[in-house]
Amino acid sequence: MFAPFEGLRFDPNVVGDVASATSPPYDVIDSDLRAQLEAASPYNMAHLLLPTDEDSEYVQRASVFRSWIDSGALRRDSASYYIYELTYEDRAGITRTGSGVLGSLAVMDFGERILPHEETMAKHTTDRLANLTAMEANLDVILALSSSPDLAQAIAPDGEPALSFTAADVEHRLYPITDPARIEAITAAASSGAVSIADGHHRYTTALRYQAAQSSSGGWDQILTLLAPAAGSGFTVNPYHRTFAQWRLDPQALHTAFEVSPASDVVPARPGDLVVVPHLGGALQLSPRPEAIGGLANSWQQASAAIAREVLYPLLEVNEADADYVADDEAAVDRARSGSGGGAILVAPVTEEAIAEASEAGVRFPQKTTFFVPKPRAGLVIRTFDS
Repeated sequence: MFAPFEGLRFDPNVVGDVASATSPPYDVIDSDLRAQLEAASPYNMAHLLLPTDEDSEYVQRASVFRSWIDSGALRRDSASYYIYELTYEDRAGITRTGSGVLGSLAVMDFGERILPHEETMAKHTTDRLANLTAMEANLDVILALSSSPDLAQAIAPDGEPALSFTAADVEHRLYPITDPARIEAITAAASSGAVSIADGHHRYTTALRYQAAQSSSGGWDQILTLLAPAAGSGFTVNPYHRTFAQWRLDPQALHTAFEVSPASDVVPARPGDLVVVPHLGGALQLSPRPEAIGGLANSWQQASAAIAREVLYPLLEVNEADADYVADDEAAVDRARSGSGGGAILVAPVTEEAIAEASEAGVRFPQKTTFFVPKPRAGLVIRTFDS
């Protein structure tokens, strides 16, 4: 279910500052950030994670990856787990620490042991499959939550970190674990509960597709995962907001399904509520009427993204294909105000309890419902299929 692996880590004697070689995961790197990361170091992971028009199948970038291994820029560890801590300030200014353990999680069909909570978009799994096929490695990390009651104690760090740095206002600390007794304890704790995919549904779905295409077992039967305790993981669940270039906003129609009032804040505080920011005019707070959401799954009745798609989208005459997604509140409002006829739907974050309830019930939230922070850095540890 969960196992140590022989990870690849950057050698500071070759690459210099290891922090400058790491990056956020692929799906939060826009064109400006990509340029900054690639300029920061010739070894930055952004050189490998994202395609170019000339190298959409990652062939050239896979060659670069192999050259890093051959040159010693990446050096292989003995079989290890890696305790990983991320300390940050949340939106309320409270200092928090997300913690988990990096290891190899079994790739298996979703069911009793591996649980999803969110739908995926086909275009992203196609790109990730091209990357996985070329690299034959897990370059960045998925985040998963374990229901095991013993995991938190098993992964408590002991001693000083082997690597510590701050990037994007988050302090990252890595503790390799090679002691056989500790490895055994972590393996036992991690294997005793169900695992919910928190952040990385596209990468896990891609791993399933890749595995299905193979004729034998191999390193593709596992995926690099940061496994955190479901209770008290320290990570924060933020929302993705929805923006639209065009919609048909009829205030009278909104009243048929929602209690409507002027919005005092752009982000709704109560799960299930929505704030609509039109191109022109004041923002509106929408609280769903019980009869409008009575037919939804229980976990969806407290999920703003699900209520937006199932109840609000039809009233605005839009659908998922029309939506763009942004995690930053101000950016969502700016897009709404700078547009020419649409606007933004700002959603409340879904609760961890709702995520657990949905996973256990086999219910998936709409795509881009959750935005977990902070994001694990790609390049702290890399897992190859031959490790």
